[in-house]
Amino acid sequence: MKSIRFILVAGLCLVLSSCGSPKPNQAILGEWTAQEDASNIAIWKFSKDGTLEIKIGGGARPLLMRGKYHFTDDSTMVVERDPGDPAKNQTVQVSFETGQLLLTDENRKVMKFKRP
Repeated sequence: MKSIRFILVAGLCLVLSSCGSPKPNQAILGEWTAQEDASNIAIWKFSKDGTLEIKIGGGARPLLMRGKYHFTDDSTMVVERDPGDPAKNQTVQVSFETGQLLLTDENRKVMKFKRP
């Protein structure tokens, strides 16, 4: 009887712990679109393996950049636009607000993204 009670309590703990909001490193996965105007579109795609693909421009031939990203804690992410050149790394603060992804750089510039 004690083992059944233990299994039920352990199962309840697992269910309750999964009810919270996802961590930023999970919530960020997939595509996000930043759009300042009709001609200035940027699509950032975060993959589970830590790779990042950025498409800039809404024309027939957008600029495509590849890089990497990793989280140093729950709200800080390092973006490696050129993984071979650490000088091109950028540290950003990650937050989510009303369905938007907000990336704040070292100069406090905020990039707002939404799901496409």
